[in-house]
Amino acid sequence: MLPGALLFGLFLSAAVDAAKPASKWPRSELRKQERFRRRDEVSHAAPAGFGFVPPALGEPLSIAPVQDLTYAARHCEYVLSTNPLDETGDFDMIVGPALNGFVSPYFSIQSQELPGYYWTIVNASTGALGVAQNPSVHDATFEFRAPLSPLGSAGNVYTLVSASNNSAWTGTVVSFGFTRNMPCGFPAPCGDIVLLPLSVAPPMRASWVVGGLPPAAVAQVVVDGASVTNAELNKRFMGCHSDYGFAQTPRGFYADLIYGSHFEPGTMAVPAWVARIPSNVSASVAVDTYTPFSSRATMEVIVNANNTEAGLVNRGIGGAGFYLEGGKPYTVEVWIYTDTTTTAFVELRDFTTNATLAREDFALITTGPHWGSTWNAYNVTLTPKAGTECVGIAYGSDPTIDCGVDASPGHVCLRCGGEFVVGLSAPGDMNVGRVSLMPGAWGLLQGPLGSLPVLQSGADLLTQMGVTVIRSGGSVSQSMRWKDWRGPAWNRPSATQTWAVSLLAGWGPFEVIDMANTLGIEPIITLAYDTNDVEDWCVGGGPCRRWRAEGRRCGLLAMCHPGCEVVRH
Repeated sequence: MLPGALLFGLFLSAAVDAAKPASKWPRSELRKQERFRRRDEVSHAAPAGFGFVPPALGEPLSIAPVQDLTYAARHCEYVLSTNPLDETGDFDMIVGPALNGFVSPYFSIQSQELPGYYWTIVNASTGALGVAQNPSVHDATFEFRAPLSPLGSAGNVYTLVSASNNSAWTGTVVSFGFTRNMPCGFPAPCGDIVLLPLSVAPPMRASWVVGGLPPAAVAQVVVDGASVTNAELNKRFMGCHSDYGFAQTPRGFYADLIYGSHFEPGTMAVPAWVARIPSNVSASVAVDTYTPFSSRATMEVIVNANNTEAGLVNRGIGGAGFYLEGGKPYTVEVWIYTDTTTTAFVELRDFTTNATLAREDFALITTGPHWGSTWNAYNVTLTPKAGTECVGIAYGSDPTIDCGVDASPGHVCLRCGGEFVVGLSAPGDMNVGRVSLMPGAWGLLQGPLGSLPVLQSGADLLTQMGVTVIRSGGSVSQSMRWKDWRGPAWNRPSATQTWAVSLLAGWGPFEVIDMANTLGIEPIITLAYDTNDVEDWCVGGGPCRRWRAEGRRCGLLAMCHPGCEVVRH
């Protein structure tokens, strides 16, 4: 019996070099791998007269190594590796006809979770395998041969041989466990799935059980209602996760309908704002970096003649349009800078019918010359005379709408009729720094101190689902600081937060906490930075405790209100 440390050293030595083409291996390593291979062949030789049985085609199944059937092939960050088998979707594979046109026993393997992504060589130097769209048809084709080292029946156990036309990998076999260069950082004994020369591939690691996922265990639970030891269900058993780093997830809760309120650059395939200038009108709309608002670029609108107008149009995230409810008020806040006397307007329209639903023209306030004028917030209420409708459309059918993700059965692409316009209706010029459009109090969640920037419809859904705990943060906490969400939304540093391009200065940890506390939900906030500061502000001896004792909210730090002590971070 080899000592554990020595045995580990031998395995590690093999792990470093096994992904190399055989031509680059030292002779001593080739001899050692040949000994391993022969040892496994003696113990687990393929039965004589192996009869090929093709795998089930077109059905989700797992592909597990004979070495350890509790592990199976999965993909993470498009790289294939072996991991403990669970119900995660990226373990599900579909065996189908060979992409290069070869017939049985040649097949290609597709990801069930990522349709159109096939097993293929993703590193031509090491032979590492992954999943990719539109791969080389030969690199993505494998011959299903009799297993080098099956266990039990050979009916669904195979060795997968590459049909690559790259001479370095032609005839090599799919194996695992020699390298650990996986992007998702799985711990040992997880390992990369790579191609190895047939002469050195350990049979147990190069034989794969290709079959259906194991059935779920069946258990019978009997509840004796007459003998209950704890009648109250722990509220943390029914929760959900909402990450404000994503572009779309928060919009089920956040009430601001505008996408790109600060005119931030986004990553959607369509622009957040579009200039609207009638033909033959002397006017212009352009980004202005010389007249910033809250240290950010603004949009300048110039109209040069009477009886004309020009403006900016917003249709929400992805340009999909707004669902507006007729007869109900919406509140508009727009920050404008001007050094001329002129007239601005805001308008709600139905672009599908080319109809104005509500409009308000208002005089702009001039507080000085260009070098001394100041920004002003204008608050307007618009009540559309009719509502707008939403219809489902085929993914990619409307070039003015970005549905955000690839088409899939679980994704809905919509086109709604509402749009918002802000502009000038008289000669002059203005800079627009920030725009907000929210439902009135009728559509907002009412907290103990008044309306919250939370959609009542989103809050109602959480209540209907029975959610009693909500976690917010996740991996986005590694790229944001909670302090950036202090103060009024128009002046928060988080307006430049770009992880997943959320563009939501007004929706962060404090808004989640306010919503959760109002609904009786326990908020759990994931933080990566400044955790000591938040304890001092909120539950320590910092200003919040003193200001709460005086009956005041904590100024810029909206997190510190009654009930703050229940926040988990």
